[in-house]
Amino acid sequence: MPYEAYYSARDTIFDFIVKDAFGPIEKNEVLQEPPLDTYVCGILWPKGTSTADVSSPQETQIEEYDDESPDKNIGAEIEDDLVDSIREANQFRPSVMAISFALPNSTDSISVSFECAAYENIDKPVEGKDYVLHEYKRSPLSTGTLIITLPSRNRKKLLFDGRAMLQIVRRHKISESSSLWTISIENTKHASQNEIAQNTSSLFQCVLTVNSQFVPIDNNTMTSGDKDRQKMDFLYRNTHSYAAGHGCSALWNGANDFITEVKSTFLPTAIVPQMIAVTDKSLSCFKMSSWINENRETGLSELVQYIRTYSSWSKSLREQLDSIPLAYQGVSHDILSRIGECIERLTAGIKILSENDTACRRFV
Repeated sequence: MPYEAYYSARDTIFDFIVKDAFGPIEKNEVLQEPPLDTYVCGILWPKGTSTADVSSPQETQIEEYDDESPDKNIGAEIEDDLVDSIREANQFRPSVMAISFALPNSTDSISVSFECAAYENIDKPVEGKDYVLHEYKRSPLSTGTLIITLPSRNRKKLLFDGRAMLQIVRRHKISESSSLWTISIENTKHASQNEIAQNTSSLFQCVLTVNSQFVPIDNNTMTSGDKDRQKMDFLYRNTHSYAAGHGCSALWNGANDFITEVKSTFLPTAIVPQMIAVTDKSLSCFKMSSWINENRETGLSELVQYIRTYSSWSKSLREQLDSIPLAYQGVSHDILSRIGECIERLTAGIKILSENDTACRRFV
């Protein structure tokens, strides 16, 4: 491919951006600058407090639990159970990150892993001086693969000796066969506003990964009341979303709608292909030079031919209306109506060019 060198350069540049903004520059690095000054994303901050005398997670004894409520209806109560965590994930300097995804109701367990890093302060004496330098040594943290049995309501589990907490909540039904779930990771540590305390209590390079068999979180049987949103939902009805991030973005891996992994990311990317208008290359009327070198009748005749092709395409779309989901019938008729208006305007414009010499000269 002629663009391979450009794609390679793009990937190299992005790798540098990830190391610079997310980290780490090196796996076992020792930073001379505070990590909160070095990296700008992928951070779970400690919970703020005005005093340093705060009970640690170990002292508060937050236990893993599974609330097996006999009430299996997932309603507002379950939504509220996670709303504070999601709100924290969207705050400045968040202590929580979360991912929402949809699972078949028959799913009984999922595989979860969480990776991050903590930085330990090292006091480095300066020879002949009465002060020390503060360096920060990176320590990778990983849960490994956790098999989580799905609860009827929610479940919490402490990670890294109480330094973080995982919570999973079933939120509401998406369809008769699937439900929306949210899994969050919370930094449970409290810290004063002291620089060292803030840096050593934060979690960096956070990556949450969930493995299962996922279904789309969008629902084609429901649509927004907003006209523009309806149009977008209709045009992209065959392109599905499988996860949504809170305080982060989410991406998914799989093939042919068989999605088996969703993952957090703080630097989302997307490849946007170049769009080229589809035209009949046998027609010269789309080259402005042809209007100078050829007579007007030839150009107008070709434009009429193109409009006939456009009209035939519009007719083929109308023949497909019966296959469009009922929720999108209104917006599909609206789009076809606008195509019809466009054809009428093009036809009227050609008529003016064919009858008005002054207009045609200005057009060329």
